[in-house]
Amino acid sequence: MATREELKWQNINADDLPAEVKKSFEAMVEAEAAFKADLEKLLKSEGHMPEDKFLVVSRKGRRLGVAYASTPRGEGGAGSLKFKSK
Repeated sequence: MATREELKWQNINADDLPAEVKKSFEAMVEAEAAFKADLEKLLKSEGHMPEDKFLVVSRKGRRLGVAYASTPRGEGGAGSLKFKSK
């Protein structure tokens, strides 16, 4: 039986990233927000999602997991990583 690797997650504050990396991070955040808004609009217009709920999305590769919550979902907590700026 193979042992399962334990992942040690840490949070990164985007403000601590080097400028060139922060730029692509910000583009990713904008694209993710636009995608989520488009998906939520589609699901509501097709009748798959209640109008009074908020969409929660998770992704693994090209597969999406969706759920509906009564309140917007906040970010979880874990350790923090800081990067040295030049």
